[in-house]
Amino acid sequence: MIGLLKGKVMASSEQKALILTESGVGYEVVCENLLLHHPYQLYISQIVRENAITLYGFLTFLEKEMFELLLNVRGVGPKSAFNLVSGLGPRRIIEAVQKEDKTLLKSISGVGPKAQTQIVLDLKNKISQIAKLALYDEGSSQKQMLLKSEGESFSENSSKETLQNQARQAINTSQKVLSEALLACEELGFSEEKIIPLAQEILKNQKFQKSDELLAQILKQMH
Repeated sequence: MIGLLKGKVMASSEQKALILTESGVGYEVVCENLLLHHPYQLYISQIVRENAITLYGFLTFLEKEMFELLLNVRGVGPKSAFNLVSGLGPRRIIEAVQKEDKTLLKSISGVGPKAQTQIVLDLKNKISQIAKLALYDEGSSQKQMLLKSEGESFSENSSKETLQNQARQAINTSQKVLSEALLACEELGFSEEKIIPLAQEILKNQKFQKSDELLAQILKQMH
């Protein structure tokens, strides 16, 4: 089963791309609109049906995990799951489930009232782990900067490498700070169900270089 594809975009439309790998094999992937002739790394969810095998591609592992989680919801098929992930993003879906906000889910085409209710009901007890994964995921400016740098032309290779290294360093620092802060909270007896939503809100507006700074903010919000 295909789990990851890395290659250059040879053709692209609104929700489909043809990816040519280094081995010379081209794969048609359902994905968000990608830049033509640029290299990408896509996390793949392979859907097998009687009459077709479809590859769904995502820029982050979190998006792939959310897509596959949505597929377990009764009444939600691959097309609706993909529209939810591409239209809202994992973090907003997590927020909608945690707050039981069906209005947010309603904004996506093809997701009717029954599906909205079912998503909230089915995922409410399953969202904790993926919510934790969302805190580690840098699926915004830092990762996009890294992907963009891999697809642009630079007059000097050192410029490209410097940008990539800066992005990777920022991602690693963020993950280390978060991991240490969550571990400290758990050791103090706080449950993940309480910690994760608080950390999500804090990290929306602030960045931390040290875990004790993030820990202090979480504990401040707990009281």
